[in-house]
Amino acid sequence: MGAIDNFGVQLWSVRHLMEKDPKATLKSLADIGFVDVESAGYVEGLFYGMTVPEMKTVLLDLGLKMRSVHTKTGITQPELKRTMTNEWEAFCKDNAEMGVTSVVCGYFEEAERQTLDDYKRHADLFNTCGEKAKEYGLSFGHHNHDFEFFDIDGETPYDILLNRTEKDLVMFE
Repeated sequence: MGAIDNFGVQLWSVRHLMEKDPKATLKSLADIGFVDVESAGYVEGLFYGMTVPEMKTVLLDLGLKMRSVHTKTGITQPELKRTMTNEWEAFCKDNAEMGVTSVVCGYFEEAERQTLDDYKRHADLFNTCGEKAKEYGLSFGHHNHDFEFFDIDGETPYDILLNRTEKDLVMFE
């Protein structure tokens, strides 16, 4: 079976396999025809435990491209490096070097999404992160879940994110 143009997979869907053996999992994905991957396993400068050069080599050898990466806000883990709140520029540099074109805030921890002010802070952080990402040739975005649509005090948090972010800095998937 040949590869389909732009046929990709979000690696979150195989996260348990990626935790056990990322190289074998990526090979299996390439073997069944995937050509693009979206990472959900970047932590403190490593992609699934591999350095940027190592991950680039693995992907190149398998004919895979990583065009998109999920990131963490870091709000509930301030000691964690290379998140949206700690060493963001280093995160952008690593991902630009990887050949990534899109970085995405993949999730808000429950503790960081309790109030409308929490969502306003996220929107402001999105703008800041989007501006820096743009300097590195990256687009910045947000991957929503259901909780952004549950009203808080009569307002929909997702509307706050949409209305408070700069359209040229933040996209929504």
